[in-house]
Amino acid sequence: MRHGFTYSGHAWSCAAGMTNLDIIEREGLVQRANHVGDRLSDGLRALADDGTVDHVRGVGAVWAVQLRPDQVAKDVHEKMYADSGVIVRAIGTDTIVYCPPLVITDEQVDRIVDATAKATIG
Repeated sequence: MRHGFTYSGHAWSCAAGMTNLDIIEREGLVQRANHVGDRLSDGLRALADDGTVDHVRGVGAVWAVQLRPDQVAKDVHEKMYADSGVIVRAIGTDTIVYCPPLVITDEQVDRIVDATAKATIG
């Protein structure tokens, strides 16, 4: 190898990585991501089913909403934060991305869905 970093494969970084994997396993974070994702996707899919947004896509706890042509991602993003205190990411002109922390409660997931509905109606 003609290139690399001094910390690549370093024993301390390997130990930190292994410790992180232990935490993920011990705290059931993969299962938690699936639970959060299921709840979030159910709510977002309901918005797509009733025409509030165009469609949704995602896996685990990471989801995106494709907005209708008459909606602007930046405006939806700003309205969600201003009206409900919900922080999402606007990508391009027509996509809102959700990546909630795994410590989020079911009630907070519902708040995200409600904020999305309120910000996209009208």
